[in-house]
Order: sequence, then structure tokens, then C-alpha cells
Amino acid sequence: MHRNTARYMCPLCVDAGYMIEENYNMTELKNHLQSMHGRENYNMTELKNHLQSMHGRPVEANWKIKCSNCIRKKQNGFHNIRINEISASNFLKHMNREGCFKITDTSSSIVEEIAPTTTETSEAEGTLNDEQQIENMDGIIDDFNENDVYDDQVFLNDSDEGTNETIASENLSFNFDDDSNWTGQQKRVIESVLKNFSEFFKGDFSTFKNLELFLKAQKEIVLIYKDNAVANILEDLLKIVKSRARNELQFCSPFMDNEEIFEDVHDVRTNANQRINISENKKYMGVHFNFTYILKKLVDNFPELVNSCNGTMKLQIYADELVMNNFSDGFSEFLHVAIRPKVSFESMSKLSSVYTLSLLPTYGLKRFGGNSGRGRYYEFFRKLFERFNAENFITCNERQIRFEIVQIIGDHCFLDNFFNVNAANSDRGTIPSCRICLVAPCRYKELDTVQKVEENGEFRDEATLNPLFTEITPQIYSDYFHDICEGILPSNTYIIFQNLCKLNIPEVTTFSLSALLLQHHIRRGSNVVQDIRNVLGSNLISTKLSLTPETSRKCIHFHSGYGNVEVGYCLVLLIEDLLHRYQSESLVFYRKCIKSNLDVLELCGKKEILTEYQKQQLIAKCNEVVETSIKLGENRLGFTKKMHYLLHYNRILNANEGSFCGLGTDRFEAAHVPCKRFYLSSKNHKVPALTVMRKIFVRNELSIMLKKHSIIISESFNNPSEM
Repeated sequence: MHRNTARYMCPLCVDAGYMIEENYNMTELKNHLQSMHGRENYNMTELKNHLQSMHGRPVEANWKIKCSNCIRKKQNGFHNIRINEISASNFLKHMNREGCFKITDTSSSIVEEIAPTTTETSEAEGTLNDEQQIENMDGIIDDFNENDVYDDQVFLNDSDEGTNETIASENLSFNFDDDSNWTGQQKRVIESVLKNFSEFFKGDFSTFKNLELFLKAQKEIVLIYKDNAVANILEDLLKIVKSRARNELQFCSPFMDNEEIFEDVHDVRTNANQRINISENKKYMGVHFNFTYILKKLVDNFPELVNSCNGTMKLQIYADELVMNNFSDGFSEFLHVAIRPKVSFESMSKLSSVYTLSLLPTYGLKRFGGNSGRGRYYEFFRKLFERFNAENFITCNERQIRFEIVQIIGDHCFLDNFFNVNAANSDRGTIPSCRICLVAPCRYKELDTVQKVEENGEFRDEATLNPLFTEITPQIYSDYFHDICEGILPSNTYIIFQNLCKLNIPEVTTFSLSALLLQHHIRRGSNVVQDIRNVLGSNLISTKLSLTPETSRKCIHFHSGYGNVEVGYCLVLLIEDLLHRYQSESLVFYRKCIKSNLDVLELCGKKEILTEYQKQQLIAKCNEVVETSIKLGENRLGFTKKMHYLLHYNRILNANEGSFCGLGTDRFEAAHVPCKRFYLSSKNHKVPALTVMRKIFVRNELSIMLKKHSIIISESFNNPSEM
């Protein structure tokens, strides 16, 4: 029989929880670990004697132990490990079989597996070889993580002082209140656990069962070191994950009551089609938070608004069809519904002011429903508003607060369906497709200025074509973010890209445009609207731009609507640079075309009420945008609905007290990204909307839970680019 000659660490010595209170240089630290922290190694026979003589625990006695090394491995992502409390004799067999606490190189004091937590060393004295050796000891001196979880710059000593001390990581930062009693070690543990939880939460295979196992393993590790304070945080987070938002979520059918809708499903066993009633199938239903939960969140997060209101809080509701994936992955579409309070611009501009209310799968609705003649979403919103009206009172500080939805905002596609208006986007046809006026699309080219539209006087008198929502403010509204940032501006930019490449300017080609724009983007410095260096650095224009004359409007999407705006500013600078070397009327016109779009956007984005001069300037610029866009397209691309809505901006301005503040949907658009990320990481193919809404619930509750423990998580946790 082969004799076991391997050497092992004593698991009880490793788990004793020694702390280094002094500061050492690199050589002294290695000697300290060897002499004071149980770094002796044993074979199996010697280990049995050591357990009896030093710890008073003979192997034959009836005592049990959990393998802390396996717990740490499970915490690091090894999900096929089972952790049980086993007897000492079986534990020695487990060490021999699994290699736990095994030393592969007995000549070195560096242990491969995990060791107790220590604080960071003070100064990097000693030789370069000492520094290289100590880098390899991350598995020993880090907080129970052999994969180098922490960055050196985020370590804090217990003696660190400062108000609202911040620990920063790659994606998140945590502010610890100055009056809290968290030690430096506890801060590092909390930062590490939450950072890894965030990565796991948004990653693939992040099912709720796996999230529970992850948190349980983290909690067991913390309890090994008898840190009940950190364990309480993990227990609270575990309760949030376990709750699955069972009491906060409801289903809402988009179909008519008592309606039977059948779907033909092929049965592979009988090779025949079966007709299945889908009207009660949750796969096709919307999932929404109950309004009591959402409205309480609003009251808690906007106390100043509650104190200043006269008993009524006004809300905006937003909806937009959201494409979760591409055609090759199934092309799933959902209607994303969100709400936010109608408050000051400073509060509304924050992503934390937007609350996802519902996700509705649109596949079944488009295929089987929406034929009532009242619009595709009529039944869904009818039921949703009935539930809102039953729960729109919240008691706060012995005051009863009533909530009222006063505005519905979104893009033209949703609003046209919602209000049952002709959704045509072209300039053909005789059926009115504008929600503000009754001008037929075929007459858009005749009425191509604000003055002509006003003189025509064909405006809608009714508040809305949908009788359910007559209490809502009349829909004299159009979203300037969609009209300009994701409509007219990128379309004009695409045509100008084509024309610049045809001007025979040597330095301007399809392959050099991205680099030229990148240079001006860098020159703009802190004035950039959005950082798009990666997009321009990938030479996106050369792969997307075609020099063939188009018969329909096309555009290149630079990451987001504000990415398109930033390209517009860079393009203006590029054209101005070219004008210094090449005198061309075409370049002057191209600059005027882009600049007029940016001027309208700047006027719409002003926080204060516009002056009379600014109102007249807005009218002139809207006329200029329409004129230059038609001329740029050489009359072959038509007069789009978004151009027509520009001619109503003066009426929209007057209907909203002289300002566009709060009418943009850019913050709502940003809230799409976490929904997409949670959908792509979900393995729930039956009711994916349910999993997405549950993850949104966990994200919301985590921030609230941490505040109770004097920890404030940065808004980057809610940032869609991170989550």
C-alpha cells in the first residue's frame, strides 16, 4: 500500500483567527507567519498527535468540524462542493482525498490554501524579491479569497479617519458613516462580498438559488471568524433574495376578461397540433409591482416633496417597447413601464428617481390580442389604472397623500398605440397621424414652418381619443430626446458623412472619419456630452457607412442618444477645421444643418422657463432644422413625422408653462439597460419577465438595507452600464 508522505497544515490553527497587530517589513512578515501563526506542517500521524496534544481533541473523540477551505472554494464559485459537518476521522480522510490544507512545497512557508485574515502591511521595505514573494501570498493575507479579490488601493486600516469614508472598487463604492463602528477589516469584507455579489448578480447563470448558495457560503465564512455584525448584513441580504418579491409582484393580463384565445402547438409525441388556451398563460402576462409598494418607495425617497405638497403628488408614467435580444436569439420584445414623480429637474435627472413598474411581453399581444379597436395596450392599461386608483392613497406622518398620474410620456410608437392614433411615420396618406393636429401626412410638405401650421389651425380639441384617461393632461406633447437625439440628428449626420467622403478632401475617407472625430472628441475635454472614445476607436463608421445614395433615412447609432449628440458636436468642430483649409459652400451648409439641431436641443434642455427671445429663437431654429433636413435629403427622403412635431414645439412649450423641463425621456431610456442585462442573464425561459422584476426588487431593497447599517452604496449599482 502506498504510504502517504504529504504534509498538511493544522485546520484548527489555520481557523484560529490570528491577527497581525504590528507592522512588519517583508522579511519580518514572513518570519512572523512562520513562527506565530501555526505554519508548522505535519504528516497525518503527526497531525493526529498535534490535535490531541495542542488542541485537546483526539481524533477518536466524538467531535465534528466543517472544512473552512471547502467553504472558501464554494464562495469563489465552485458550486459542485457540498459542505457538511463531519467527524474528525472522516475529516482527515477528506483532507487526504481533496487535498485541503495540503502543502505542496514543504521548503516554502507560502501556503497554497486559505489562511486567516490580516490587515495590510504598512511599508514595502526590503528587496524586489521580497515584494515578488509577498505578491504570491495574497492567498494567505487576503480576506478568505485566494483569487485576489481586493485591490491594494482600497485597503483601509482600522485607524483610518474621515467623514463618510469611501471604499472604491472597480464598479461600486461604499460610503461608511463616520459615526458607524465598522473596523477596517469589516469594511474590506463588506466591500469584497458586495462587489462579488454585484458581479454574480448581473452575470450568467445568476439564478436565485445560486444567489442563495453564494450568500450562505459567504455568511458561513464570516461566522468562522465570529464576525456577527457582517453576518447580520449577509443575513438581511439573504432574506431579500429568499423573499422572491412574492408579496410585491402581481400578474396583469393584456387580454380582455373572459376572452378565450387559442394557440396551435405541435405535439412531437403524436405529430399533431393541439389547440391550447393562452389567455391565462402567465408567459403572455405582464408582471408589475403592486402600487402600494412603489408609492411607499416614492414617499420614503422624496420626503421633501411630501412635506411641501398639499396632499397630492403628481406622477409621470412612461412606456416603451424594449427589444431584449436579436433575431438569432429569439427577438423578445417587452413593454417597459416606469414611473417617476413630477418634481424639480435636479431630482428628475437622477436615475434613482425612475422606478420600473411593469414588464409586459408583447409577442402574444401582437399575435393574438389588441383587436378591440381601442389600441393594442388598452386592456393592459385599463386593468393597471384600476389597480392604481384602488391603491393611490398612502399615509405618511399622519397625513394622507394622494397620487395622481398627470402625464404619459414615451416615443411616438407607444403613444400612437396608446391613444389609438394612426402610427404612420411617412408623409403619405390622408388619415391624420399627429396627436396634436389634424393635418394629413400628405400635406406635411405644404405646412413646413411653424407659422404655416399655426395659421392652418387644424388642432385636436379632445384631450385624448382614449376615454379611460381623460383625467390625464391633454397630450400636447412630443419627446425631444427621440425627435432629435435618436431621429433627425443621426439621420442628418449619416448623410453628411456620405457627402464629406465625396468632396475629394484627401484626409476625409470612410476609414479616417472615426479617427478625425475622435481627435475632436478628445479636444473637447470635460465638455463632452458622453464618453464615446471606445466607439470611435473601433472605427465604427467604416463598417456602417455606405456611399450608395439612400432612398430611406438611415443612421449610425453611437451607443446612445447622447452619443449621437456628442458626434454632432465633434462633426461641427471637424467641419470648422476643414473650412480653414477648404472654402466650400457645402461645408458651410453641413455645419448649419448640424448646428441647428444642437441649438434646438440646447433650448429644450434648459432648466428654467424660456424668455420671449428664447421662444422666438426656438421657433426660428425649428424652421431651420426642417428646411435644412429636407434640402440635405434632396427631397428624396420625405417629410417625417418627427420633423412635423418640431413645428409644434412652441405649442408644447406653452402647454407646459414655458419649459421643456421634465419632458425628456433620457433617464427612462437609461433604465432600459438593467432590464436587458437581467433578461440576458436569466435562465427562466417560461416567464422571464418575473425573474427580471425580481432582480429589480433585490437591487432596490439592497440599497435600503445597507442604509440601515450606516452604509450608502453608490448610484453606480443602479447604473445600467454596470448592472
